[in-house]
Amino acid sequence: MDRLHPPAEGEREFGEFVIDSFTPETIPMSRLAEYMAVLAELLGKRDSLHFERVEPGSLKIKYWTPKEDADEVVQRPAMLVAGTADKATLAAFNRMNDLLEVDRAVGAFQFSAVVLPFPGRERVHSPIYGPVDEEMTVEGQLVRIGGKDKSIHAQIQDGSSFLNCEMTRGLAMEMCHFLFGPTIRVTGNARFRRTRDGEWEQLSFKATKFEELDDTPLSQVVAKWRAIEGNDWRKFEDPLAELARLSDED
Repeated sequence: MDRLHPPAEGEREFGEFVIDSFTPETIPMSRLAEYMAVLAELLGKRDSLHFERVEPGSLKIKYWTPKEDADEVVQRPAMLVAGTADKATLAAFNRMNDLLEVDRAVGAFQFSAVVLPFPGRERVHSPIYGPVDEEMTVEGQLVRIGGKDKSIHAQIQDGSSFLNCEMTRGLAMEMCHFLFGPTIRVTGNARFRRTRDGEWEQLSFKATKFEELDDTPLSQVVAKWRAIEGNDWRKFEDPLAELARLSDED
């Protein structure tokens, strides 16, 4: 697209974001820039979003995108309306509401056929609760360990998830031998707090003990059982299927 000559009006899709507590004359320029930055983050396809103007009355931020990009730009707001938005989109939505709440405002988004309200000052928050402590156990591979103070910090990987924990130097000296090694089970004390958005937030996890887990495949374990003289597992043609059957009965 020619930056000096935008597409004709018929080749553009227009939308607006309305903030009820400001007018173009009263909103500070820096605050307007914050709103526009979060709006661009929320919509995602930033290179396709273009500022048009600010309209009088309640503050209306008018913007446009080329029509060929309209479906992609409206995708995230549509997911918020449908309740299927991902974490990044929800985070941008919450940041916009944070701005509005501070400014004692509510907002409304409109683009194409999608209308999305932002409750802002009218948000209902859950009471903050905690912190609370409880015992927690995690399993995974030790992928990082170290520190210079009295407490050592470690990271446990379970698939694509990572959990950070701290421990004493003594426990760290025992655990460091398992770095990038077999799966371990780590037990300790976790501290949680419920935020005003109703989500439980983990504040800390202090490991108190760990143990190595046996990573031997189940098929090899069963083969060892069957090799023991007088073991009833030897009579089953498919011992894994029998294990599954017993598990279903439980």
